[in-house]
Amino acid sequence: MKRAVLPALLLAAMAFVAGCASVPREPAARAQFEADHDPLEPLNRKTFALNESVDRILIKPLAKAYRAVLPQDAREAVRHFLDNLGEPLVFMNTILQGRFSSAETSGCRFVVNCTLGVGGLGDVASKNGLPRQVGDFGQTLCPRARISSCRSLGPRTPATASARASTCTSILSGTSPGRRTTDRR
Repeated sequence: MKRAVLPALLLAAMAFVAGCASVPREPAARAQFEADHDPLEPLNRKTFALNESVDRILIKPLAKAYRAVLPQDAREAVRHFLDNLGEPLVFMNTILQGRFSSAETSGCRFVVNCTLGVGGLGDVASKNGLPRQVGDFGQTLCPRARISSCRSLGPRTPATASARASTCTSILSGTSPGRRTTDRR
């Protein structure tokens, strides 16, 4: 008798857990499920695995070589220069988002760092009370959107992915300089 109870309990527990994973039938619960459900999750998991592999095989060794070859001061100058290249895009997007104070700060940062920071190699603006602002075209298009993952670009919302493509296109055509403005340090 005891032998039959354990498999029955195990089967009941599995049925209970499986019931938690099914799609709800009630309209309110179904609506909540649809709001929370991410149809891109399987693709995102595969893309994440690919990105991890590329990071391990290519990016990490390159980053280690970069750190070994360039001294800290040179790496900081490169980082400041690249950050400064993104300031005009941050300026434009913060204006489009209606964040005029942030746009003013970003514009001032660009001018100060280009002039007093020797072409952006130094971050004179931060030392003088002008903190770095963030604002990209994806935030401008859709401030609250689902996140998906683009191959080798990392997590993105669909709006950010299309914005990144338009930014890359404008960079390649030579119409505007820039880079991603989210700080990942």
